[in-house]
Amino acid sequence: MVEEPLEKLLRHWITHLKEHSEKIKYWSNKANAPSNKEFRELLVKASEAAEEASKYLKKALEKLK
Repeated sequence: MVEEPLEKLLRHWITHLKEHSEKIKYWSNKANAPSNKEFRELLVKASEAAEEASKYLKKALEKLK
C-alpha cells in the first residue's frame, strides 16, 4: 500500500524539519550583532517557516491514518 511509505516519509520529513528549525534558530542567535539584524531576522523567519511546514505535514499524517 502507498500509505506505508508515505507515513514513513511524512514522519521523516517532520523530524528533519524540526532538526533544521532548531539549527537555524541556533545560528540566528549566534548572529545577534546589530550589523546582522536583517540577516538574523531572515533566519528566524526561515525557522518559523520550517515549523509551519511541519504543522502541515503533521496534519497530512493524521489524514493518512
